Amino acid sequence: MTAIYRAALAVLVVASATAASTAHEGEHGGKHPAKPPRKLARKAGAVTGGKTLALQLKGLHCAGCAMSVRSRLMKVSGVASASVDPEKQSAVVTLHKGAKRPTDSALKDAVKSAGYVCTTIRCDE
Repeated sequence: MTAIYRAALAVLVVASATAASTAHEGEHGGKHPAKPPRKLARKAGAVTGGKTLALQLKGLHCAGCAMSVRSRLMKVSGVASASVDPEKQSAVVTLHKGAKRPTDSALKDAVKSAGYVCTTIRCDE
């Protein structure tokens, strides 16, 4: 390896480490480390048979915010899957087939516990 090649490689490594260590602070006051984009775990449409609920949200800024909301929604009884889109400030929740529909307050409380606001819930049967 030539000295120029090693120096260029060292600059790239330092630049990558600096970019990875930056963080942003959202309205919720939490900090999320910058991470490379990745697909959200499961799409709500992947679960068949259950009712679908559309939630309108406020305060999401990044994929980390979305994953935080998704994990809280997945803990609500009857929820089979959840997909959260921070760009559209929305979530889609699919219920288990035959499961009792969770109350609006249970879903709103789940979103609130993640530090965000759910403004509306619509049932898309």
